[in-house]
Amino acid sequence: ETGESETAHQRHAAWCLAFAEEAVPRIDGAEQLDWLGRLDREHDNARVALRWYEAASNGVGALALAVALAPYWQTRGFFSEGRRWLERASGLVAASSDLAARAAREAGALALAQGDFPSAQRWFSDALAAARAQDDREAESVVLANLGAIALECGNLDEAERYLNESLAIAAARQDQRRQGDILANLGAVAHYQGNAEQALRRYLESLRIWRDLGDSRGIADMRLNVLLLLAPRSGACDQARAAGEEALRHFRDLGDPQGEALALAGLGLVAATAGNLDRAAELQEESLRLARRLEDPATEARVLGNLVAVELDRKRFERAESLLRDYFPLVEAVGYLDGLATGFEVAAALHTAFERWDQAAQLTGAAAALRERIATPTPPEGQVRHAAVVASLQHHLADRYDAIVAEGAALSVVDAVATALRRDPPPAIDDPLAALLLTLDETFTARTM
Repeated sequence: ETGESETAHQRHAAWCLAFAEEAVPRIDGAEQLDWLGRLDREHDNARVALRWYEAASNGVGALALAVALAPYWQTRGFFSEGRRWLERASGLVAASSDLAARAAREAGALALAQGDFPSAQRWFSDALAAARAQDDREAESVVLANLGAIALECGNLDEAERYLNESLAIAAARQDQRRQGDILANLGAVAHYQGNAEQALRRYLESLRIWRDLGDSRGIADMRLNVLLLLAPRSGACDQARAAGEEALRHFRDLGDPQGEALALAGLGLVAATAGNLDRAAELQEESLRLARRLEDPATEARVLGNLVAVELDRKRFERAESLLRDYFPLVEAVGYLDGLATGFEVAAALHTAFERWDQAAQLTGAAAALRERIATPTPPEGQVRHAAVVASLQHHLADRYDAIVAEGAALSVVDAVATALRRDPPPAIDDPLAALLLTLDETFTARTM
């Protein structure tokens, strides 16, 4: 009524921006729980400010606030909301600005956390070009590490190691402990996927030491989770793996990090399966799956579905395993999860073996082996015993036909291999609109391995 609304909105938005820029950097330190609580209390205020900035066409204000809040959104699992604000506000500012470059890094991080690897790759490619144009070595190290994380998630281990080592060299020269902790964790994951458990554990422990020195609960929880996943398939290390997982779960719950909680529950499910407690393993995976779906996190959902298929196989609930596989394959395609695709073929081969469909199982074994050779990623430790048993069974039942049928499977397209896994007829190749799309799918998977 007095005409002061605009002034009040300006002052409110300015306060929200100043508060976010003060608070968010502190969620990585020793006081992170306190600052996360403060941000939780002010989140709705920040949303009001973002809406006002946007309505006023104040792109700089909207983007500055979205950039400031992005790490908080990632911590609390507001991936989709954060991406929407960053993407909309980015369209209101000059693409060449420093603020736009920061927004590209944050949008890429949220897309990566959500498992949208193609979008993350696009954002980080823009961010890397901007960092090098501005000779911003800190930003360059951050982006290279994230590109390494994408390559790691997609199973391109050589590419991941190259990006990560380049990032580590910059971080070490700048004496950036936090960045070194992140990179060492991912290099540990590379060693893990390569089957070098000793090197992986050494890197995880080095990273854990950095996070403890910094008093960072999130870093400690992440490393405990990595140790859990490394030790989970090893029957002689179940106690250590379970202890690491329970500590990680406590940290993630204290932090209010639902994605971390989902991953810790899934990891504890792997430990339960290794210990032979399959019913408990299924319960933990189901709980993790509910969280991943609530978060709209397809990458975590795909991993957990893969875990659950394996548990149901071991419980001899074959129809349930087959049903879950029908949900699994579209997810791994959507996120470009090539290691997950190979795992799906291996699990499907085990399922076909259980049903005594020997030829289909051998073809899928060949398809998985060919894909793993392309991405240079071995079968993960938790699947090696099952995979070896499947191969032995197939060699026994198929005898001298085994090698030829495996070779047939290795020559299958991705689409035909998925059709074999799901017992579907392969797609038609003539005058069918769907056929062209299915061929595009093959080309997409091929491109992601180059």
